[in-house]
Amino acid sequence: MQDACILGLTFCVLMLLHGCDDAAGESSSGSSTKRFLASMPARDDTKSWQQKRSSPPDQVDVAIVGGGISGTYTAYRLLSSGKFRSEQVALFERTNRIGGRYDSPVIGCGDAQKLSEDEQKHAPRAEMGGMIVRDTDTLMRGVAKELGIELGPFHMNKGRDTDSRSGDDPSNPVYLRGLRTDRRSVTEASSNGNFLMMGQNGSIDGSSHALPFVQQYDNSVHDREDRHDQPQEGQGASRVDEMEKPPLESRQVDPCNPSNGDLMNRIVDGTGQRVWELSPFSRNSLRGMTEENMEFDNDVAWGNCGAASRSTRNLGVDEEEMELRSAVGLRADELWDRPLLGMEEFPSKLQREYRETFGGHTFMGQQLKRVEKVAGDVSHSFKLTFEETSTSPCSGITSLTGRTWNLQAERVILAMPKAPLGSIDFVGFSPDSKKSLGSEIERLLAAVRGVPFMKLHASFSERWWQEAGIGKDTNFNVGRFASTSPVNNLFAWYPGTQARDADGGYGQIPAQCKNASGANMGVLQMYSTVYPGDTWESFLRNGQQQDCDVTDASMCQECFSSETGFFTSRFNTTSNHVPQVLVDGWRMELADMFGVEASAIPDPTEVQYKVWDANDPVTRSDATHYWQAGQEWWKLYDRVLEIGGHGSKLHVVGEAFSFNWGWGEGALETAEYMLHEHMRLPLPSWLQKHDYCLAMPFYPFERH
Repeated sequence: MQDACILGLTFCVLMLLHGCDDAAGESSSGSSTKRFLASMPARDDTKSWQQKRSSPPDQVDVAIVGGGISGTYTAYRLLSSGKFRSEQVALFERTNRIGGRYDSPVIGCGDAQKLSEDEQKHAPRAEMGGMIVRDTDTLMRGVAKELGIELGPFHMNKGRDTDSRSGDDPSNPVYLRGLRTDRRSVTEASSNGNFLMMGQNGSIDGSSHALPFVQQYDNSVHDREDRHDQPQEGQGASRVDEMEKPPLESRQVDPCNPSNGDLMNRIVDGTGQRVWELSPFSRNSLRGMTEENMEFDNDVAWGNCGAASRSTRNLGVDEEEMELRSAVGLRADELWDRPLLGMEEFPSKLQREYRETFGGHTFMGQQLKRVEKVAGDVSHSFKLTFEETSTSPCSGITSLTGRTWNLQAERVILAMPKAPLGSIDFVGFSPDSKKSLGSEIERLLAAVRGVPFMKLHASFSERWWQEAGIGKDTNFNVGRFASTSPVNNLFAWYPGTQARDADGGYGQIPAQCKNASGANMGVLQMYSTVYPGDTWESFLRNGQQQDCDVTDASMCQECFSSETGFFTSRFNTTSNHVPQVLVDGWRMELADMFGVEASAIPDPTEVQYKVWDANDPVTRSDATHYWQAGQEWWKLYDRVLEIGGHGSKLHVVGEAFSFNWGWGEGALETAEYMLHEHMRLPLPSWLQKHDYCLAMPFYPFERH
């Protein structure tokens, strides 16, 4: 989730598996390690209510379904507010882990459980999902401070902590359709118009240093830019004249103003269309921008991150619309951070506080199949049907067992993204009996779209990317290598983006990690942002993984070994289920990006990957979501928070239907608005009203 794309256009974003046996790390204090491990959330969080009772409850006042950050935050807030007792609330999760799209395993260090408390903070973490906390994320930072989650810098460039950490470094490499150069050179060439040019006869000309994107000068195209705002022959006043368009600078900036949504009806220059009617693609197309122009802007801005969403993403939630956003008090983010123990610490700590401090109850391995609204004057009017699940310790695939059970609930909170929500059968009508719950859910699901991404992390014994090809030429030791290849975005992750010293190295690499991977070990992250199902999925051997029926984690080699075509090494556990062909294909793509022979790319010491796709057998969810163009999204926003209208007591929260789409802030934003506006829960002491309004400044009603 979070964090979804990161730069210029929008940010996507978008989450710990296993280490290996390792004799290293024994020099750490045993008592210190034991105390730390006792405080850490278990990866397989089965120490829940179902271990305290022989069977699940048959009735509960509030049922929360979904163990990601929005679900755990909601559960924590309900009990910590003092308004609910522990026996009134229950949290249900489909898989065997808490975290959702936050998943932060240690990589390249062997058995992570042997790392001391201090070493855990400095070890490389494979952020499989969301990975950033922005300086504008008031809710995320409030939770971090409240729960004692320690944050550190997320480095996109070679600047120090006091500089902007969110922008690409001008010296970082870029690979554009075979051209290897650095970002500074691309910017200069673009400013000078040094592109390939198409002549009237169809020939393509350009200098040897031209950017490999064909520009076509066609006056008939560029003359269109302003015509949408002019009355056509035989027509009266233009749409611009018909619709009020007050200057933004004349408005009083007030994020709590319920009329802020009216700004969505402003006409976008050069299009004749209102903000909410447009996507980045339709806006640019109406302005006469060619496809090659759009491809270039997209590739350079965030390595094709927007390609999956630019065609339909609603401009009303687009982060590049800064004039609109500043009119309601929002500002551009500059400094990025990350939890030292990984993004997964957010839901894990929320869950632990909910369970251990307030006595909350959690059921793992429970998939919601059906929500039925029972007619009549019944206090607990929702009948929920769950089916127990089992998660493979080898493939990570969660399967249904066929064992179902029912639960009566007074209130239901569905803390989940689009795909899982769409798999539930809704039966019954809203309180006014005018609309079925199923039809309302379908209407809201159609208003948002999911975007799939893929993360792959690999540890190496040497930081070869600093010494190979274009990496050596550009001193690539931090931030992002943007590419038009299927890799899309390659991070010099560790040392580098996750943690770095002034010289680009990192003096606090745990000894255990050096022993496991090498004295000069490092980690790369691939953030593939263009439909991994069209590229990398063919390497994943999903059928073979789905057929693995081993239930003992110590026996995963029966399914995944070198003999069966999977990558193995001393410190790469077979439960990482990494096909060898995936590693081979990835190395070939890296060789092309860096301009070196494949033999120059060494074998990794460990590989971990995750595909966020609604069709993926493990995640069953896209990485991020956005409101689609043509949807009056700010009006639909409150309909999501309580399906069927106020009083229905059926709620949906999470990043998928948020203003801060693609970020953890969006998940917390919807949860807090539901809790405060619909359940009348007071704001937490750490959240000021102004900051609460800034989280969703286009909320169309007076806030409580």
